[in-house]
Amino acid sequence: MRKMLCLLAALMLMSMLAACGTDKPDPTEPSTGDPTEPPTEPPTEPVVELDDAWFDDMLIIGDSRIHGMRNYYRFSEKAYYFTSIGMNIYNVFGTWAGDQGHYECSLDETLRTIPFGKVMIGIGLNECNYEHTYIRAGFEKLIGMIHGYQPDTKIILTSVMMVTEECSRRDESFSIENLTAINEIIKSFADNETIFYVDVNEWAVDETGYLVEEWSFDGIHFYGTHYIEWGMWLRQKLGTLGIS
Repeated sequence: MRKMLCLLAALMLMSMLAACGTDKPDPTEPSTGDPTEPPTEPPTEPVVELDDAWFDDMLIIGDSRIHGMRNYYRFSEKAYYFTSIGMNIYNVFGTWAGDQGHYECSLDETLRTIPFGKVMIGIGLNECNYEHTYIRAGFEKLIGMIHGYQPDTKIILTSVMMVTEECSRRDESFSIENLTAINEIIKSFADNETIFYVDVNEWAVDETGYLVEEWSFDGIHFYGTHYIEWGMWLRQKLGTLGIS
């Protein structure tokens, strides 16, 4: 009898030990990967180094900020700047300007007489106190004029650059909210085939969203060194657009 009880006890112990074995992962369940692995980095924009020749057939239209860049940084010896202090989306059609030894004339005549493969536009700040519907209509007219004369030209629209926080406090039309709304209007024209958009605020603003205070002497325009930095940043950024 005692032997029988011992045998039964041994069998029960063996059964319990088998049930307590280590669980094995189900090979049919998908692996979740190593949780300690770093997250995959998002793909970066391919950058093409642009030489001066890429800019030789470019027309650059702009207000006093672009005019300042013109004085400190030129993309190439042949790039054509059509700039004027105080230029906006309305008076650009009546502005006379000249570059590269060419006599001053209207934008209309410039487009009729000089072929361009690319046109970059940097305006929008001087009209920020106007109704947004008028701003949209002005850009529609300007883009229509450019493609009317030169339909194969690639147009590059640059955002309105923010101002410093102090400058924004002095004039509510310079608020981040208003300038952002104008930039959304400008960006809406881009189709990434014939019209492109570049947000210069990726480079120009600090963590508060305003133009870096130390870079500007009046809250809007740069010291000379930063015009050069802006031009060099733009050169690299334009290389990500895929324009030949």
